[in-house]
Amino acid sequence: MQYAHYGKADAEQYDEVRQREDAWNIEHRYVAQLLHEHPKVPHLLDAPVGTGRFFSLYPQKALQVTGVDLSAAMLEQARQRKVNTSHLQC
Repeated sequence: MQYAHYGKADAEQYDEVRQREDAWNIEHRYVAQLLHEHPKVPHLLDAPVGTGRFFSLYPQKALQVTGVDLSAAMLEQARQRKVNTSHLQC
């Protein structure tokens, strides 16, 4: 499946499918570590933002987030997380 071609059904299932992969947790820990090591960064570009799976880490740092993604369906999933982001766009 090509990332830019994720449709609505793919995007809705993305987190559930990816959470089964070891890389999912490794990536999450890595992003959390980067945020910890750079605590004074006021703005963050999340690209590709996908479903917004890292959004849970951002409020802890009071970051302004801009998320971009090629897939409108993935961005819609990110918007549903209702996290304060500066921009979400394709």
